[in-house]
Amino acid sequence: MEKELKKILDDNKGKRICVCGVSCTGKSTMMKRIPNCLDLDEIVWAAMPQEVLENLSGQKLPMTYAQKRKKKIAWTEEQKKIWYNHGSKIMNEFRILPGQPVFSVHPFNHADLIIYLDITDELLQERVKKRGKNLEDIRSRKVNLEQVIVEKGLPVIKLKLGHK
Repeated sequence: MEKELKKILDDNKGKRICVCGVSCTGKSTMMKRIPNCLDLDEIVWAAMPQEVLENLSGQKLPMTYAQKRKKKIAWTEEQKKIWYNHGSKIMNEFRILPGQPVFSVHPFNHADLIIYLDITDELLQERVKKRGKNLEDIRSRKVNLEQVIVEKGLPVIKLKLGHK
């Protein structure tokens, strides 16, 4: 799959690309292996006001998004709402550049191409179990993400994960 993704990115270098997938589709793993890509969560975290981050992390900062992930800080529903409210404002201002694909759980309106990481339910179940995530929540997000991609009407390439 990594080779296939790299080929798609190489073939579309001049386009603004958003690689989308729900949790457990391998976005973070692929970002480590593909040069010049960006993690939307890290971008949003870096642009978030300090007082919001302190509220979200429960600690004095600085703390990077990578440190937050490493510490596996779980958020309450209220903290998630704060993240999404502030994050959506930052995302609306952010612009993808050609040659710098952005990995995200959200497709961007101004992307020239969406690469959708289409994971089978079997593989999703396996990965969710390993990470201790909520399967029904991620399934619901997957359905929602697929609907949003269709509604936006942007060109999409589906990269199949776990399909035989």
